[in-house]
Amino acid sequence: ISPGTPAMLHINGDSIDLKLISSTSVANSISIAAKGIGSYDTRNSGNDFTFNFQDPGGFAIFGSGSAEVDVTMPPGTSVDPHTGSGNVTISQSGNAGAGDIKIQSGSGDLKVSGGRATSTCKLAPATLTTLAQAPRPT
Repeated sequence: ISPGTPAMLHINGDSIDLKLISSTSVANSISIAAKGIGSYDTRNSGNDFTFNFQDPGGFAIFGSGSAEVDVTMPPGTSVDPHTGSGNVTISQSGNAGAGDIKIQSGSGDLKVSGGRATSTCKLAPATLTTLAQAPRPT
């Protein structure tokens, strides 16, 4: 990751249970740990990173559950998860705020929690853009 430029992480899969961990101790890297996935590939160009995966067997099975994807990233990293028709659940923790989170799902449920706010949406087709952290009182 180039210093001074925020990173963007694109995640594409069938159904995603995504945990975002923002940490100042990983200022120059993004780490991804995933369970419940089949094939995957990663790409990057500068500060733009992509993680694509499929459910085991190469396709989503209705009710089969979500892939669990844990991402440790530097503060200010934006995340862009996409699913065709699966659910997207995002939780975040860490000692510093993430960048923007933009979620796209064809017909799945969307849930985002972290900071001091939780949002749940059931939309079809859905696009939800939200900020990762609620503003802190001054």
